[in-house]
Amino acid sequence: MRLRELELEQERRAKRDRERAGKTKEVRASSTDPEARVMKMAGGGYRPAYNVQIAGEPDSQVIVGVAVATGGTDFGQVRPMLEQIQARYGRRPAFHLADAGFCQHADIEWAAAQGTLALIPASHVRDGQPAYAPQRGDGPGLAAWRRIMPTPAARLLYGARCRIECLMAQMRQRGLRQFLVRGTAKVRCVVLWHALAHNLLCAARLRAQAA
Repeated sequence: MRLRELELEQERRAKRDRERAGKTKEVRASSTDPEARVMKMAGGGYRPAYNVQIAGEPDSQVIVGVAVATGGTDFGQVRPMLEQIQARYGRRPAFHLADAGFCQHADIEWAAAQGTLALIPASHVRDGQPAYAPQRGDGPGLAAWRRIMPTPAARLLYGARCRIECLMAQMRQRGLRQFLVRGTAKVRCVVLWHALAHNLLCAARLRAQAA
């Protein structure tokens, strides 16, 4: 069943970018974990994997959101994370920092309507046009994003995102490198355990600093 889902997804992608790519790629599914997605790793090989999403507060490095996806891209993951944060804390952040892989115009527009400025670098730039040139059909949120992203203030705010990489490094040092379980539910449990352990250590550090 999982293989069929991947085949349907591949067909949709092929229809969308056939003219650009010129050919379709082979569909890969895991034979050991039907819920995992076979993804290309940094070394160039393919292995069954999950796309783990972590949201954190840059200054304290406290984790505020966790998600596990089976897609091989971060595209479209901004809105689900902001909705999760809203459900947990009863409010959304004023700013949401993410890398270019998360740059979906619909998410940026939606976030602005909810009171969150998404500071996300542009992922696709048309030839001969500035990265944030206004486009026909831009909504107010997307238009504001295009105005703000090239400014020094936006670059200063976005600089805080690098602190989240430290958060990720700490979790890897505690063993979050490879999942020894199968299935999305179990993978999510492992990630939540690491997130809880991380936040307990952050709480101890913050209390010591405040004492």
